[in-house]
Amino acid sequence: MTDFILKTLDLFKGFFRFLGVDYEKFIIFLYVGCILLPIVLFQQKFSDQHEASWIYYAFPFASPGNIQKGSLKAMVVKYGFSFFIPIALFVFLVWEPRVLDDIILAFLNMIIASLAIGFMVRKDFPFSKKASSAAQSQKGVTGVLLFTFPALLGGIHYGLTLLPYAIPTAIVLAVGIAYFGMKLYGQTTWKMIS
Repeated sequence: MTDFILKTLDLFKGFFRFLGVDYEKFIIFLYVGCILLPIVLFQQKFSDQHEASWIYYAFPFASPGNIQKGSLKAMVVKYGFSFFIPIALFVFLVWEPRVLDDIILAFLNMIIASLAIGFMVRKDFPFSKKASSAAQSQKGVTGVLLFTFPALLGGIHYGLTLLPYAIPTAIVLAVGIAYFGMKLYGQTTWKMIS
């Protein structure tokens, strides 16, 4: 079995070399997974059973930000990992351990992109809007940002691969942005909720 897996990986490596895929091109694969999580996060406010969202207002939550932060973390664990880990594993196996820091940066950028979308939709609780209004709300700036912001982060990531020591530095910066962004996201007040 191990021999089969190694031969399959060699086949993939040879195929990518034949196509002329450079070292940095694997970033495209990583950011496909990064685009999916912000879309899921944007859609989480819609439900067919939106009437049950009264529970958010019935219980005495001191801060609705805790609910939203928990929801974002749940989306990252449930959907982010399931989208990103298979892609990252494929990239790691084909391009070998030299891409590990790029995988870490792409994952952090996925969290940052999700936070950015989260800040735009934080006036709504999860599963609190009618599902039929989902298509209407994707029009405009938010619908465009669902794709362009992760793609912009991917473009910056690609540019950083051309600079020495830029990826490790960007990882430290991305950890800081994700950490403080998550703290700020958790400070959503009742006045910010519609």
